[in-house]
Amino acid sequence: MQRNEATHFTRKTLDDNGLSDWKIRLISDLTRPILGKCVYTEKCIYLNAHHIDTHPDVEVINTINDFTTVDNSKAIQKGQMSDQKVIFKLSNEDITIGEIEMRNDRDVHYKQVKFWMDREKTLDLLKKKINSASKKSDRIIAYGKTVKRFKL
Repeated sequence: MQRNEATHFTRKTLDDNGLSDWKIRLISDLTRPILGKCVYTEKCIYLNAHHIDTHPDVEVINTINDFTTVDNSKAIQKGQMSDQKVIFKLSNEDITIGEIEMRNDRDVHYKQVKFWMDREKTLDLLKKKINSASKKSDRIIAYGKTVKRFKL
């Protein structure tokens, strides 16, 4: 995906969901260890340009689709309700790597949709399942189709 495609897609998604006053910022600093970030208080979505530029969509999407399961949450305590969250778990393991949750239990939550993914567990999954790793330097390891894109 190209940077302009990523920002247009993000802009359209925000607009389609009534968030036209939100901003989109591209981060190009390689030292910032984020794939993307939503800052609700700033009404801003941050996208990491490095990851947009180097990782083909299909590798990441197919890997997450093929090696995770998606389920609804189950109530485990009195007063809780089932099906309040969508849970992403590693296939054949009871390890949660992400959740989508509807938050509307109090006025302070502003009827939010909360989404998170565990960066370390998700990146570990991608590194294990996307073949063709190549160490380009002490700090750079390329995976999958990006191996041919980096020439150091």
